[in-house]
Amino acid sequence: MLTSFALTPSAETVAALFGAARSRGMGWRPSSWFQPKRKILIVRSFGDAGAREVITASWGFVPAWHDGELEPLSQVGIRRVETNGLFRDALRHGRCLIPMSAPAVPGALPDALGSAPVVAAAALASIRLVDGHERVSVALLTAEAAAGTGERHGLPALLDTAGRAAWLDPHASTAGALAGLRAAVSH
Repeated sequence: MLTSFALTPSAETVAALFGAARSRGMGWRPSSWFQPKRKILIVRSFGDAGAREVITASWGFVPAWHDGELEPLSQVGIRRVETNGLFRDALRHGRCLIPMSAPAVPGALPDALGSAPVVAAAALASIRLVDGHERVSVALLTAEAAAGTGERHGLPALLDTAGRAAWLDPHASTAGALAGLRAAVSH
């Protein structure tokens, strides 16, 4: 179960790494210690052409219809996403990536991880309007934990370049996107 991670490059560098046409990472700073409920960067598609953008989101998925009764979900297993209606809209319109440099190390300085490669985990985002402002929240997707480990969640669903493109494809059906995700994380 991933409870923290690092992302040390700037928002502009992350945008360049993921081929994003724009970056709206205002107010976000690189860190070696991102935890749930913090602002993180996500990469998502926008428009019919599937252009990418980097934006900030709150790490903890809150459904668009949320009324304050549910605890935000920081991560969710792929199997649960496939069977739970809570994620239906996010699967259609909120597929995104969470870029990360490395799992977080308590007390590490951002400079110590600056040369770590940036990977991308599959995620789902929800967009709500709160007082006229767009609020984006996100849950990290995880592969199922290995049998007998006692873990509720497995490791982050990390995607290679082809897997990222398939997951972010705005024309992919929900079933197609999930099938591609399962294939990508089974390698």
